[in-house]
Amino acid sequence: MGSPAGPLPEFSATMIPTQGEGPDDPHIPDISVIIVSYETRDLTDACVRSVKRHAAGFRVEAIVVDNCSTDGTAAALRAAHPDIVVISAPINGGFAYGNALGMAVARGRMLLVLNPDTELRPDTLERAVGALRADPRLGVVGALVELPDGTIQNSTIRFPSLRALAFNVVLPARLQRRLPWAGDQRYASLDRSRPQRLDAVSGCFMLVKREVVETVGGFDTRFFIYGEEVEWCRRIRQGGWEIEYRPDVRILHHGGASTNHMTVWKAREMMRGQLLYFALSHGRGKARLAALLMLLRDLVRLPLVLVWALSATGREKARAVLARLSLGFRSLLSPPRGQSLPDSAFAGGSR
Repeated sequence: MGSPAGPLPEFSATMIPTQGEGPDDPHIPDISVIIVSYETRDLTDACVRSVKRHAAGFRVEAIVVDNCSTDGTAAALRAAHPDIVVISAPINGGFAYGNALGMAVARGRMLLVLNPDTELRPDTLERAVGALRADPRLGVVGALVELPDGTIQNSTIRFPSLRALAFNVVLPARLQRRLPWAGDQRYASLDRSRPQRLDAVSGCFMLVKREVVETVGGFDTRFFIYGEEVEWCRRIRQGGWEIEYRPDVRILHHGGASTNHMTVWKAREMMRGQLLYFALSHGRGKARLAALLMLLRDLVRLPLVLVWALSATGREKARAVLARLSLGFRSLLSPPRGQSLPDSAFAGGSR
């Protein structure tokens, strides 16, 4: 998503407009698919084509929000798909912001948040919609996410906790994720062969009932990237709705294969997003405690960081840890407040 738009005011959850049409109006889409793109022209085109190809008889409205890409995404999509809504955002405000613009114009009875580097399988929508319609208290359906090589990408998330951060001070993250008593932040011990009710699911695929967004609002646009879907799921759960992972709802995720590469920017933004989650969900006092635990985690590993810095292959990883240390020290005094966007950013962009 590039770089954040810069700090600015308090967030008010973006509410999508209530439908004025009757419940049986054939002009209302069953599903509004919202795809936020940034420099992903070809992948976004493939994603839109998969949505059209596997609409499964539903009335589907596709909305692409382009966050100021320079690769000609918006123009290419308008030319190739005149039947979809393409919004050119006035700024690159990140994932939550792009989805807020899409939700503001969405008309569907259900909303599907979908990454631009994903593709639907033939029965994805049919199975997801069936699950959502079958249970009045089910608010969100998440998918099993497959990478191009056939492996499964983790798409289930437990709410962050200070307890889990404390364990991470003494345990490597890869080990901690596999130990239920140490946090199990990605539900590594979960049986993914059957549906599971859980805290949160990945933002790359979230099928959401419209009533959910009308009740609790959409993504918090103070997030630029990382953490927004977890904070949203927390509000959804607090609103009384359930969130379910479905192994029979499958998508292909092209971009997931590169997520293990930790850059300085990604390390800093992931930490910033987690600290912002604590600040918004639990208060700034607990956000400071989270920053302290993250600092201790990286300080314990500092000797290893210095060893990494001696090799060309390890320097970027070392720089990523140092970037986290810098952010951690600053956050002890002032935890992140998130970006604040000018009113002009929500003018809807150009179509």
